[in-house]
Parts: sequence; structure tokens; C-alpha cells
Amino acid sequence: MARSHLIADVGPSVDSHHWVQQLRLPYYTVAQIRNLKRGERLSLVNVSGPPWQYGGPDSRASAHVEKGYGFWELQAVWEIPAGQRAERRGTWGTGPLLFWLKKGNQIVTLADDAERWRQAKRMLRLCRRLAHVAKSRGERRAYGDLLPYPNNGRENTFLEFLRGIAVHPYGLGANHPEGPVVARPPSSAGARRPWIF
Repeated sequence: MARSHLIADVGPSVDSHHWVQQLRLPYYTVAQIRNLKRGERLSLVNVSGPPWQYGGPDSRASAHVEKGYGFWELQAVWEIPAGQRAERRGTWGTGPLLFWLKKGNQIVTLADDAERWRQAKRMLRLCRRLAHVAKSRGERRAYGDLLPYPNNGRENTFLEFLRGIAVHPYGLGANHPEGPVVARPPSSAGARRPWIF
């Protein structure tokens, strides 16, 4: 009975290299995930930014894969209030998304987690897009920190440049101690159209 219940909860398998390609991660990410030992963690993104409210805790964006006993789990969190669509985009966290790597490089997930997998994919794509915003502003270090990339030693880095593009829906206006926080125009007049984020 328990076995049939488990099979009913398992969703369709996905080719892991196709999944990695959708997330724009390096091809060898699957091998790094497979080689994790129990309790080890592979960080993909781990950054923090300005808070949603003045005096509040720092916002963050993080995603990592951790190896459990016979399974792996992905967790992703997006809390960064950056861009003109920050309020509409909101914040979210996926919680632990369980998956299994089977023979033939197939990823098997739980059927109920389809929406949360979509959110994790969206979070990694937002980080990549924000990385290109950083690159267009000449922020090379922020570009490297925001770009989703498998790295075991990645530390949480605060992205100061986000203050320049953050549009805070709560409590940050003209009377803010640091002044209004709005999207800055591109530095040179001949520059390409700025990224809309």
C-alpha cells in the first residue's frame, strides 16, 4: 500500500541536462549535484540587498541543493525589492523541493511540487537578469555574485549597487534619511536602453 502511494505522488521525469539548460547553469552542474555526500550543500546563489522597509532586515536571494538520505532537495528564496515591478513580484520561498537523480540523467520530482519548481526556476532567472543589470552598470563583482553558478564556498555578499535600482513600495520616499531611492538613468547619454527589471 505504501509503495503504490509513493508511486502516485511521483511526477514525470525530466532530462536533467535539459533542466540545467533551462536554468542556464553549466553542463557539469548535474555531476556536482550527483557527487554531493549526505549533508553537503551546493550553493547556486547567495546574496543580500537593501531591506524592504527602512530599519528592517536585509533582503536576500538564495538557492542551494542539499543531499539527503537517498534524495536531494532544492531550496530557493527571493526577497530582493529591486526594479519597477518589485511590489507586483513580491517575495517567495519554495521550501524544500525533493527530487531524485535516476539512471540516464533523469530528474524525478513529486507531482505536487510543479508550481514550486516553476518558482525556483523563476528565481534563478531573475538572479541572472539582475546580474546583467549589474554588468551593464559596471558592477563586475555583483555580476559574479548574482549569476547562478554552482559553488560550494559561496558566501552571502551584500549588493550595495541594488540601492540604486531598488524601488521600495513601503516607507522609502522623499523624507527617507538616505533620500529617495529610485531607478537611476544610464551613466552615458549614448548608452543602450536600460534594463527594465
